[in-house]
Amino acid sequence: MDTSTLKTPHRKQLILKKTGSCPTPSHKVGPLSFLPVTPTSNFKLPGCNESAPPAKRPGRSLTKGAVRRRKTCQYDDVDSARTDRSISVALASSKKYRGHRVPDQVKNVTVVETRHIDEHTLRKTIGHVHSNDFDEKYGKRKFTEVRTFEKITTQLPINKRPKRTDGSEYRDNTSTLCSKLLHTLFVITAISIMFMCCVRLCVAILRWKTQLCNMALYLDTGKLNASLHSRVFGQHIALGSVVFTLASYMSDPHDAKPLVLSFHGWTGSGKNHVSGIVAEFLDSAYVHKFIVPLHFPHEIDNEIYKSQVQEWVKSNISSCEINMFIFDEMDKAFDGVIEGLKMLLENLNQSLQSNTKVLIVLLSNTKGHEINSYMYHALRTGRHRESISHEELLPVLVSNSLVGSIWYEDLYNSGLIHRLVPFLPLEKNHVMSCINDDLVSRGIHPEARFVERVVEQMYFFPDHNPVFSKTGCKRVSSKIDISM
Repeated sequence: MDTSTLKTPHRKQLILKKTGSCPTPSHKVGPLSFLPVTPTSNFKLPGCNESAPPAKRPGRSLTKGAVRRRKTCQYDDVDSARTDRSISVALASSKKYRGHRVPDQVKNVTVVETRHIDEHTLRKTIGHVHSNDFDEKYGKRKFTEVRTFEKITTQLPINKRPKRTDGSEYRDNTSTLCSKLLHTLFVITAISIMFMCCVRLCVAILRWKTQLCNMALYLDTGKLNASLHSRVFGQHIALGSVVFTLASYMSDPHDAKPLVLSFHGWTGSGKNHVSGIVAEFLDSAYVHKFIVPLHFPHEIDNEIYKSQVQEWVKSNISSCEINMFIFDEMDKAFDGVIEGLKMLLENLNQSLQSNTKVLIVLLSNTKGHEINSYMYHALRTGRHRESISHEELLPVLVSNSLVGSIWYEDLYNSGLIHRLVPFLPLEKNHVMSCINDDLVSRGIHPEARFVERVVEQMYFFPDHNPVFSKTGCKRVSSKIDISM
């Protein structure tokens, strides 16, 4: 049997045997071995003809490619693993084969290692280790451990690594540094790409939200103008003022203040009708109406109303929407409501965002008599109704009154009301147009005789020259029900 023995560190003996040799250890395999162990003394290595391979026991697996048939071995030191990951620690740590792969003719490698253990460890391993030897130098019993490995013959040999002048191995760190640098560049590039993707995604989401907001803030003033002129009669000043003011307010994306319109006129002149048509062009979920005698009925609760009117309006303002608030019969509002409304408008002028539109419409009969009187004298002088402009009636709405004598004067002088809109009294021909429109909405063809009969039930003033309707078109629908 051809055997060559090499001395290795830690009192290891390396026995290289060619294919076909069959070493037989004189001691049992120890429990610390990672290879299959057997308590019997007739231990045979794989490939031996004398006996079958021993039974396998669980153990750690060697690095892939090191042992093909028996994966129960593991390197005992780092140096052997770095030198050659396909052979055992015994072969890699030997001087003869250090830095090389084992030649193909050397198949089986057996390591016989002698270790020293104390009595306590020996008791724990009794039954697995059989040793009668006693080392006088260490004062401990010793046992022999046999490890068997197989060389894979399909791999090609590698060159011997260069060494320094002191005899130690030279390790080239250039490739390691380059690989780390490439890895770092790859990580930085990946992070940069991910960051740019996130930024572009955020920008796309913001643009999408901006487009949705712009769509929600869009008001088709052209269709609104056409609808108002086809359904409202005798109010050329009011319709022109409302459409022009709304178009200017909605076209300015940087206007972050609420738009306040104050409608003034006689009963039945169309104030509620116009505000209702404007509300039809908005989302009904963002249109809110307050009737002063209903929501703020008691004067003793002025302080409560002052805070309530602010809280109700602020809590119902939604961003990226056109919010409309209608206050009807403001001429009957108490001081607490007016003061709360003023504080609300001053606060909204500072805190409202540009992507939110707020429209506040105040309805009242205030200055209705003055408007009727001005119109009556203008018509008596031979002027046409359509020739009267908003600039002519504006002094009627703001003059000849002491400060605080009318409810809106303080709001108007403070610049909180943007436009005072006068509604003219309706004449007989306007009432007839309202009757025709109501009949058409019911699907009834209007007849002149029936329309005249309904008009005869309406009341006009003044008595000496009945020109204007006392109730305008407010009671047209009920009069039609009676006449049918």
